[in-house]
Amino acid sequence: SGTLAGGIFCANDDFVQLRAQGRALFPVYENDQGLEHVVQVSASMDWAEAYGRSEAVFVGRRYFMGGRNLRGFDVRRAGPTEFGNPVGGEAMLLASVEYQVPFIQRRGAGRTDVREAMRLVGFVDYGQLGTSFTDRTFDEFRMSAGFGVRIFIEELGIPIRIELGWPLFFEETDDRRQLFFTLSR
Repeated sequence: SGTLAGGIFCANDDFVQLRAQGRALFPVYENDQGLEHVVQVSASMDWAEAYGRSEAVFVGRRYFMGGRNLRGFDVRRAGPTEFGNPVGGEAMLLASVEYQVPFIQRRGAGRTDVREAMRLVGFVDYGQLGTSFTDRTFDEFRMSAGFGVRIFIEELGIPIRIELGWPLFFEETDDRRQLFFTLSR
């Protein structure tokens, strides 16, 4: 996917953004209720560059790591900083491997099929962020590992994620955070 702003579109900033992403699920084992243990591998690569009148990509359009996309680090707080504040980057690479196990199943009211109510997850996250793919800050990779639970309450229609992550590779300027709680897909 991509974004083109400015130039003939008359935006305040001239920049282009491109994203390539992919995800693959590999069933490993199926229990007697038909629910599967799954290995999920996902990766994304993002790139942005200013052109025309703009000298740099506006901070609000840069990429940031930490939080949901790099568990074990505080939201937007892993990566390049200036005076202790995150500045984001114009090149980002993220990858994650998860092992997901069905833990609690339930039968819905008036149903004969078994639905998943809770899933256990173990993960390893990896990220690189810099002002470009060739910048020295891009070589400072981060990695974390952890586990969590995903709770599916059918009546709410929104999964609850509670995850604990520990940074394995980090820089001293990164803000690390172990517990994450989210309500989203």
